[in-house]
Amino acid sequence: MGEERKLAAIVFTDMVGYTGLSQRDERLALQLLDRHNELMRRVLSRHRGREVKAMGDAFLLKFGSALDATEFAVDAQDELRRMNSSEPPERNILVRIGIHVGDVVERSGDILGDAVNVASRIYPLADPGGICLTEEVFLQVRNKLPFKFEELPKQSLRHVEYPMKVYRVVFSSQQGGAGGASPKNRLAVLPFTNISPDPRDEYLADGMTEEIITVLSQVQGLRVIARASVDRYRGREKSVSQIAKELGVGSVMEGSVRKAGDKVRVTVQLVDAETEEHVWSASYDRELIDVFSIQSDIAKMVAENLKLKLLDKAEERIEGRAPEDVSAYMKYLEGRTLMQSRTREGLRGSELLFEEALRLDPEYALAHAGLADCVYLQGDYRYRPLLDAIAVARRHASKALELNPDLAEAHASFGILLMQDYRFADSEREFRTAISLNPSYATAHQWYSLCLASLGKLQESVEEALQAERQDPRSLVVILNAAGFLLGVGRRDEAEEHIAKAMEIDPNNPLVWGHEAYLSALRKDFDKAIESERQVVEAQPGDPGVKANLAFIYSLAGHEAEARAILEELKALPDGAWEKPGLLAYVYYGLGDLDQAFEQARLAVHNKSLSFKGIRTDPSLQKMLDDPRFGELLAAAGLPR
Repeated sequence: MGEERKLAAIVFTDMVGYTGLSQRDERLALQLLDRHNELMRRVLSRHRGREVKAMGDAFLLKFGSALDATEFAVDAQDELRRMNSSEPPERNILVRIGIHVGDVVERSGDILGDAVNVASRIYPLADPGGICLTEEVFLQVRNKLPFKFEELPKQSLRHVEYPMKVYRVVFSSQQGGAGGASPKNRLAVLPFTNISPDPRDEYLADGMTEEIITVLSQVQGLRVIARASVDRYRGREKSVSQIAKELGVGSVMEGSVRKAGDKVRVTVQLVDAETEEHVWSASYDRELIDVFSIQSDIAKMVAENLKLKLLDKAEERIEGRAPEDVSAYMKYLEGRTLMQSRTREGLRGSELLFEEALRLDPEYALAHAGLADCVYLQGDYRYRPLLDAIAVARRHASKALELNPDLAEAHASFGILLMQDYRFADSEREFRTAISLNPSYATAHQWYSLCLASLGKLQESVEEALQAERQDPRSLVVILNAAGFLLGVGRRDEAEEHIAKAMEIDPNNPLVWGHEAYLSALRKDFDKAIESERQVVEAQPGDPGVKANLAFIYSLAGHEAEARAILEELKALPDGAWEKPGLLAYVYYGLGDLDQAFEQARLAVHNKSLSFKGIRTDPSLQKMLDDPRFGELLAAAGLPR
């Protein structure tokens, strides 16, 4: 007998910015979450709805009619606005709400079906403090509520075949402008335009954008949208008010950079998003060496015009990012950009640039942190001996912290190195510090996700991985990192989308092929998996890790002879090879020899080479997780079960 389907109105709600707040001030975040949950449940009780489930800072709700669902959403947002009006900005609670109506299947208290999928895709389209609904809902409520509805451009939603009509509820305070839902202390810094004669100076405009976002984080009460969220507007022909509405901000900054020789001109405007009038504008014609004082001036002027103030010691932190020689800053920006490729050539090139920056200014903390990262990554990707790389990276990370204890990049660098030493609690502390100093730093979020996964906090690790992607949406390594975590918690559809996005960005990168191989193996498409992983081996013939991956896939496919041939190659590695026991454990597990797998895993824990993140997020290693001996490994590494 088929499952019974019922027509229902589905509501998804999501608390805006909760993950970031929890990193900056966990105690405040939990207080606000409790207030949010109490308010939402209280309002729900007035509107004949049912709480299907709470998911951290989000709710999935079911109603008998579209009208009940929409009235609940409006009531909830009204209550939140009233509560926020009596609180300082840092204690405001903003929620996005999405509504759809359609058939659902009820199973064990949960609800399933296309209608649920569509509703889950709608709420991210809403402004903070706003409501979005599909055409099916709009047609049922348009003449029954005293609100205007504004049709948005047709939306192409994931896993929805045709573009959909989506509407937003326009509250009375929003009619004629965006002021009601977009406070002035919410600011978006649009990508600065490079108007230099040399197009290769684009990195300077990007660096200026990134640094100003970082500097403005030192303004108390100012909520700055991360660069990743605004980068999609690069070159777009949209008005400031349109962009502000989409981002839910009341203020927008835009500007340009022109470099000519040792001179730089920076033009910047602060715009009121509602009126599109310039609140403040300035042009700076300076020597390149004065680029940091420009950023400091901008922060002060923004704070003054928005009647805010710089945080304590903010000017010291801003000045602490500046090198003695501005040429060192230029080399640093180029090095950070080049490092994103994660290729042997890219990492080696970034190392040379950071070293050049340090020759120009030996006391430049940012360059020490950058050098720590690129050297560590060369070891992590097997381009140089890992233990040697860690030793060099640790020296530079320590030097960066010694020179500037308030440098987010240095704390993140030190955090990833502490992880390699199985000092997971200390590592977590460093990542939290990095994120509190610079919430926009994608690398800190990405590496923190690895730490959380090692600690067994899988849902939190997914949120950090996705936060890193929101901060840096075109970074191949960040996208693939998120894909791996999504697979680890069973969100395969989203993982597939991430891998497809990575393939679109760089179809010739071995990192992409490796993830394709892994995904194909999970689908049991072993021919495709073997083909993809062979490509990786051919591209990286000296990396025993990719050979172990191929052996594992061979074993899953039933090609035991091929798997054992690679096993013999790995057994022939020198006994002192750091990664040897962990790789042998992986291949033995694939071959079904759990006793040998755990024997090698114990050796890997002893030399701190076993990846607990990898084990805890790999669905194909479930038998290892379920085995009592895994608890012994965790205890030996000082990790919770």
